[in-house]
Amino acid sequence: MKQNTARNLVIAGTVLFASTVSIIYSDINRERIKYKNELESQVKLNDALMRSYKKQSNLLKDKENDIKELNKQFQSKDKTIKLQSNEIHRLKKQLEKAKKRNELPTKKLKMEVTSYIAHCKEGCTGITRSGYNVSNTIYYKGYRVVAADLNVLPLYSIIQIKTKHETFKAVVIDSGGAIVGNKLDLLSKDTQTAINFGRQIAEVTILRMGKEGNK
Repeated sequence: MKQNTARNLVIAGTVLFASTVSIIYSDINRERIKYKNELESQVKLNDALMRSYKKQSNLLKDKENDIKELNKQFQSKDKTIKLQSNEIHRLKKQLEKAKKRNELPTKKLKMEVTSYIAHCKEGCTGITRSGYNVSNTIYYKGYRVVAADLNVLPLYSIIQIKTKHETFKAVVIDSGGAIVGNKLDLLSKDTQTAINFGRQIAEVTILRMGKEGNK
């Protein structure tokens, strides 16, 4: 009887232990599954956050590139505007000069015109008052060379001379002791040409007084 009771107690204890172990194992398994699910959810969330971060990072890089491109365009346009502004300023100056020239009344004079040569017995050296050498030419930048009274016509004044036989443009780059008042001395290529020109009364139109910009 006692043996049966002891055996029954052992069996009952074994069953209870097995049941307890089963319950504990079941709880552990549930916790493990729960932890696994939570871990997987966290991993998925982290992946989603990483993808979102990469996407935002790419968008930010695109924005930065757009800003850099816009900055380049702005600098280019700013440079263009400055160049255009400088060009406008230059053109305005030219326009103002042209306007001033147009506003100057055309002045015509009756002047006595004689002729001289580059080298003469009186001491002509071929170097004009302006420093230009006329030993081998009677022109200066396409204009005939004349000497004038610089109080009447300053150096580099441009005039038009109309005689009985011809009309031409000349530039004042010389002067002379005998050239006083309304007198001009026209440079000729040789003595005979100067003699043939003689002394004439010409109509002189002043196209430009003195020097403007380049000589």
